[in-house]
Formats: sequence, C-alpha cells, structure tokens
Amino acid sequence: MDALSQLFYLHGIGYEFTKYTGEQVIFSEDTRKRALQCCGVNTEDEHQIAQLNYQLDVAPWLELAPDTSLVNLTDNLFYIRIGERQRDLPVAITLPKLNVTYERANLHNLAITGDYYAHGVRYIEVAVPLGAIPVGYHQALVSVGEQSKEIQLWATPEKVFQVDDTKRTGLSLQLYTVKNKAGLGVGDFNDLLELCDLCAQQHMDYILLNPLHLLFAQQSERASPYSPNSRALLNPLYICVELSADAKNNPQLDALLHSDEVKALYNSNEQFINYEKVSAVKYALFKALFSHFEAHASASRRDEFAQFCKQNAQTLTTLNSANPTFDYYLQWQAKLQLSHCQQHCLNKGMAIGLINDLAVGCAGDGVEYQSQQSLFSDNANVGAPPDPWA
Repeated sequence: MDALSQLFYLHGIGYEFTKYTGEQVIFSEDTRKRALQCCGVNTEDEHQIAQLNYQLDVAPWLELAPDTSLVNLTDNLFYIRIGERQRDLPVAITLPKLNVTYERANLHNLAITGDYYAHGVRYIEVAVPLGAIPVGYHQALVSVGEQSKEIQLWATPEKVFQVDDTKRTGLSLQLYTVKNKAGLGVGDFNDLLELCDLCAQQHMDYILLNPLHLLFAQQSERASPYSPNSRALLNPLYICVELSADAKNNPQLDALLHSDEVKALYNSNEQFINYEKVSAVKYALFKALFSHFEAHASASRRDEFAQFCKQNAQTLTTLNSANPTFDYYLQWQAKLQLSHCQQHCLNKGMAIGLINDLAVGCAGDGVEYQSQQSLFSDNANVGAPPDPWA
C-alpha cells in the first residue's frame, strides 16, 4: 500500500460503494484527494502524508492506552498497549474519585488481543481484567513500570435502554406543515399536543418529527430544517403563544391578537407558508410575552428561567444575540413546551412518544459553525439525496 492510499484508509475515506440499484461506484483518486484536502491535508506534500500516517497508525501503539478507553462491564477488560518486553513490569490502574487501584505484578498469562511491529519492536495489546466499576465516565491513571498516562475510562453497561421487540407504529410528519388551529400559519406545539391525543387514541407508539432546530429569524425564508442555524437550539416559531404562562392577563398580547395583521393571518387560506408574515407576527407576539414576563413574573418563575440559562449557558451564548435575554427566554419557552408534549405522549400511554430528527449538518454561516469551527472541515458538504427507500 502506498503512503497516500494508507492515509485514505486511516482517514476512513472509502474506495467504493454500492448504490441501491446494485450498481458499484468506484471513487476516482481525485475525489478521494479532495476529501483529504477538506481535512486540511496537502496531498502533494509527501512529508506531511508520512507524518500523518505515523501519527494515525504507529503513534497509538506507543501510548499505554487511548485518551478515551472503554471498559465493557460484561467482561470488565481494560486494554493496555506495551512493548512485548514490558510484560515483566508491574501494572497499576488507578481511579482516584472511586479510591480504587487495580494492581498486577506483571502482564504475563493474559490474552493478547492485537499486535503491531514498528522500529524492530513488537508491540502488543493485552486484556487486563478489572474488578466491578460503576457505569459512567471516570478519570484514570494507567502505569506500567515508570511509564504512565492519564486517561478517561468509560465504563459501559451490557445494554443501554431498550424497548422490547414488539412492532411499533407511529406517525411521521413535518410539524411546520400541520394546519395551525390558532391560524398563525405554521404548526406549533399545541398542534403537536392534539396530535399526541389522536395518535394515542389509535394506539400508536411514537410521532417522528422533522428537525426542530434553530433557523434564521432575520432571514425567515431560509426555512429548511435540514440546513439550520444551530442544531443545539430550538426554532421559536414552534412556540404556541397561548400555552405560555405569560399569555394570561396580558393586555398587550390581547391587543396584538386582535390586530389587522394577526386577523389577516387567521383568515389566510394560502396553500404555502409565508414565512416572512408568520415570523413577523409571531415575533411581535413573543415580545409581548417577554414584556409581560419581565414585568409580572413571580420569583419562582424568574428563578426557573435563571436556572435554565445557567444550565445551558455554553449553548445559549453561541447565539451572539443583540438582545440575549429575549432570545434565551424564547429557548426556555420552546424547551418547556416540547418537554410538555413528550410528557403528554407518555401520560397518554404511548410507548416511545416523540422522536426528534437530527439534521446531518448545519449552515456554514450559522452560529453552530461559527462557534465550533474546529469541529468542521472546510469546503465540504454532506447530505443524503432522495432515493426510492426515502
């Protein structure tokens, strides 16, 4: 295998795939090179290619364990990589927060689960049995002789949560296309509550929803849920105004609900959603809800909102908003209403309730990308084109 082909393999860049028609498609080397280039690799730089191959293929065998190591609690085995001659050395695996240390005088008589030759040395992976560890994430210090490394040890259970094998039935829909009972032009969480009731009556187990991710309030026509502003935040347009506690005894809101703009939206029989109109009206109503909250919210509701902001601070601050408290308030209301819908499904006897779809990616100019650029490759897009299997 030449150096570039090795790097394709180590980066997980495929050579071929089979289409649903059975046709075999082989990628050209140019296509595979461009995929590497999107990962920041200069495919004409032989020195860089050699360095990357070393880092991805050889270097992991020179470390005692990966930075994140898994222990499956079905067998409680921890895997250590050492030079073959190091088997005589004492071993210690310490989990400080559990106040536990697993020690062995040496690594003889243990199963070898893999090996690798580099620089004339045989490196081996040895399975070390541990005692009982609680499920979860643990800091650990691994030592073999004088060599040591700090890692995260993830103890995984035999099974995660599972439903039984009974065939499940449900409804799949794009929530925004539901004809809104309140007449505000786009399906909302109150419509979802009514759908929960209907599905429960038909003994359905779930409702599969389109991605509910945050879109672009200032560019309302960018309405595709599959190219969102941020997948970690919710689209406020799904908020039902009447479900909010701040809709009660709210004269400003009542006046808006009787305005010509809202009446026009109520009486509209348009086949397609006019996102510009819908967004303008709903955000005016949201501002009335927020003003009422600021003026009249109880101490307990203010504390609840403050706790929400604190718990979600890392995500909320990506909004980079000119009016952060208002935008955080909308995220809070959306989260409350979505959670209420899920609980309503379960209370009605649905086995699963809501299933939220997740967009494959996000918009290149959105807040998710801007706040986490190191996680993305440049000049690359990914998606799933339609096919007969949907």
